[in-house]
Amino acid sequence: MCKQRILFFYLILISSCTIYQSPDRKSFESESPTFKVQSLQKIVCGSESIKNQASQSRLITITDDTSIWEHIIENNSKYESENITAKEYCLYEISK
Repeated sequence: MCKQRILFFYLILISSCTIYQSPDRKSFESESPTFKVQSLQKIVCGSESIKNQASQSRLITITDDTSIWEHIIENNSKYESENITAKEYCLYEISK
């Protein structure tokens, strides 16, 4: 009888718990570095960066000797990787 009461108490306690999700949760998840990197497809590579054309830039992720940046150019996001050792820049687009 005592075990049943304890079990019943735990079931009530567990069922009353909820997970809080803020209104900004969706935008937070969509800005996750993993999400963006996995959804990017390489377009072209070269020796020049588009960074100097950007009004804003932010670092998305760094792996080994390569960093991936999001540049805002004319209110559009442009994605570029920078390979430090090879001095190579690659442009990406979000794959659909």
